[in-house]
Amino acid sequence: FITYYRERSNLKLVWYDAMIDDSRVIWQDELNEHNQKYFQNGDTNMSDVFFINFRYHDVNLEDSKLLANKLGRSEWDLFAGIDVQSKSYKTPVKWDALYKNGKPNNTSIGIYWSNSTFDISESKMPEDVYRNEQNFWNGGSTIETRFGESTWQGFSNYFEPRSVINELPFKSNFNYGLGSFYNEKGKTVSREEWHNLSIQDVLPTWQFQVDTTKVEPTISFEDSYFGGSSLFLEAYENAELPLYKTKISLEKNVNFSVVAKTTGDISLEFYCQLSNGEIITNALKNSLSWKKNIFRITARTNVRIIKIGVRTRGKGSAYLGEVAINSKHEPSPTTSQFQVNGFLNENNAELYVHFKTLDAPVYHNLYFINEENDKIWLGKTPSKDFYISKIPTKNGKIKIEVQSESFGGKKGEIIKKTIDISK
Repeated sequence: FITYYRERSNLKLVWYDAMIDDSRVIWQDELNEHNQKYFQNGDTNMSDVFFINFRYHDVNLEDSKLLANKLGRSEWDLFAGIDVQSKSYKTPVKWDALYKNGKPNNTSIGIYWSNSTFDISESKMPEDVYRNEQNFWNGGSTIETRFGESTWQGFSNYFEPRSVINELPFKSNFNYGLGSFYNEKGKTVSREEWHNLSIQDVLPTWQFQVDTTKVEPTISFEDSYFGGSSLFLEAYENAELPLYKTKISLEKNVNFSVVAKTTGDISLEFYCQLSNGEIITNALKNSLSWKKNIFRITARTNVRIIKIGVRTRGKGSAYLGEVAINSKHEPSPTTSQFQVNGFLNENNAELYVHFKTLDAPVYHNLYFINEENDKIWLGKTPSKDFYISKIPTKNGKIKIEVQSESFGGKKGEIIKKTIDISK
């Protein structure tokens, strides 16, 4: 079957170390003569990745590497599994078998069930899950095992940072893709819980490898400029916090806007590191409310912006609500016409919204106008279709507003409709 599959599909195939060559399920905890045919069978590549079961030791991984190389395959196609399904970063791990001199040793590493950062959370609240994710990826937590204390090493040190910010415009509000409210320019337009990963912003490249005795950064779910979260900094002394690795050409002038607010004796400085070694800094204005700071970097030939970040001076706390970068005036998008199908359930309705065009990469913001004429945010989507599970209605009539927004933050016209779903 695998041979048949490989001849007809370009999808990556991962084989789990369970079945042996006579079809019995007997985990080998290594690549060996009993299961190698599912990895490499003569000249035929049977699987792109071979996931080694969890009970291995050093010798298992060393032997697996030797056999993979003998078969003409790379040892990095072998993934030594770590089962974190039930305990997440509290899982005892044979780190010495996996790493040597600070690098993966005989094989790659396969992480099984890394979303257990949610499963182990007692509250299931965003703040708690986010702390678990930081512990999981960055390491440093000491745990008790039956063999004594063990330190969870994490994985972030072994990922080479790379830029996903390679073209403009770019904008991030440090929006995690969920929240217990939704803000626009610091004003709350919805107090309902929401969850939509399709509108999650590009989050900082480095989260967060800093000296926490100087500055403690975290994603805050208590305040935001746009969305349901922001970047919160608690500073104890002068510190530098790298945010994004970038690859932005300076062949043209580049404009930055940074939105922040501060409390206490703290000041912020935004910096850009260029590929020619130059570092450009700009002080941000102190303000107890959200304040936009705008500055420009002039064009330079054959030079790129390779890193952006923030420096803290003094003690206090600060929120970063937005970082936006563009190189030219961006036109406003055209808001798409839309149609709505609704289903009435007493004084509430569920709606299916379909947008007729999606000519450019845009988001659609949807709002509901209530009886007090308040504008309530319903959701946001880059898709042509959106579902609203519950919305109050009187006599089956609902006032809806839609406004498109470019990925760089430019807003289009507002289209209003009154929907009558009582008919």
